[in-house]
Amino acid sequence: MSCPENAVDNAYPHVPVDKILDEIREDNTGPRHVVILGAGMAGLVAAYEMLKLGNTVEIIEASGHHGGRVHTHHFKDGTYAELGAMRVPITHDYTHHYITEMGLKKKLITFINNVQNGFWDIHDVVTRQTDVTKIYDHYRISQALRDLPGSSGGAIFGFLMDNLIDGLTEEEKQMMFDGVAGTRLLQYLSGLSLGEFIVQNFGEEILDVIGVFTSLDVWWDKAVTMYLRDEMVGTGSCLQTLEGGMSQLPDALYEKVKKHVTFNREVTRIRKLEHGVEVTTRSTDKKAKTVTKTYDFVLCTIPFSIMRQIDLENLSYGKMSAIRGMTYANSTKVALDCKERFWQKGPKPIFGGSSTSDHIQRQTYYPMDH
Repeated sequence: MSCPENAVDNAYPHVPVDKILDEIREDNTGPRHVVILGAGMAGLVAAYEMLKLGNTVEIIEASGHHGGRVHTHHFKDGTYAELGAMRVPITHDYTHHYITEMGLKKKLITFINNVQNGFWDIHDVVTRQTDVTKIYDHYRISQALRDLPGSSGGAIFGFLMDNLIDGLTEEEKQMMFDGVAGTRLLQYLSGLSLGEFIVQNFGEEILDVIGVFTSLDVWWDKAVTMYLRDEMVGTGSCLQTLEGGMSQLPDALYEKVKKHVTFNREVTRIRKLEHGVEVTTRSTDKKAKTVTKTYDFVLCTIPFSIMRQIDLENLSYGKMSAIRGMTYANSTKVALDCKERFWQKGPKPIFGGSSTSDHIQRQTYYPMDH
């Protein structure tokens, strides 16, 4: 299924990538000496754009590889598995811009998220995704919710979010993207976590149903407004991936900036000066002496959980508070290399898509090639 050409235009109020890049070029006031912390996607893109503007750029990466959380593992037989990011919504136009910029657009294929022959393994019931009734019988769910198209906890969640969005005015929707709680309803919603909202309005039973089917239960403490924005944007629709692996994108960017990257060097201290920033680094083998250099600007793209371990001096209280308060959901991927694709055999073969469980392995994705 192809995605509509106007998917981005109709999605949400934001600054298109072409416009923001034009503004950056117009505002460019001359070369600067910039250090970028982290050689993941954000760091590579930033280096690529700043080098085009004539800046002196250094990238410092603590690990021995580039790409950050985008990493494709290739097996000996040529098949591969995504150990990190594996799909891109059509509305993520900034990412699509660089896919095109790196000459990878022709490799975009539809990411198959679900197929009818995939399994549900929930509440000790194993069934195909075409038959959710056996699982629903373990919950008190109204007939109206049972009859939703695509019957699953995900369908129920989408239905609840869509109904809430329908109750917002166009002005309130814009306020949500502007970060303004300008009405009583938005003030109420901005003070609620997603879990609290579902429990208060639909009960613990529906919370559990949505959690086990969607794996959203690790995000119950996040703001409900974040999910409303995602629903309005259509983050889960028109998903695409790169045939041959998502690592092709950071690999292509790395080729453009690789002579500016230093690997296996970690940052131990960042000190903001009256003019410029002082950065102290050391080799990851811990034996080498630390090195301190001064730059015009530092662009930090590393996770806040790592930043908390760095000695930070002269940052504002607001920045320090944000660094302390940011939390992440833990997730682990395990790739299985099998001698044969047994799931593609039999009367109900599975080609792509996923199966979902409420056990420790929450989602199982099947390769989409062949």
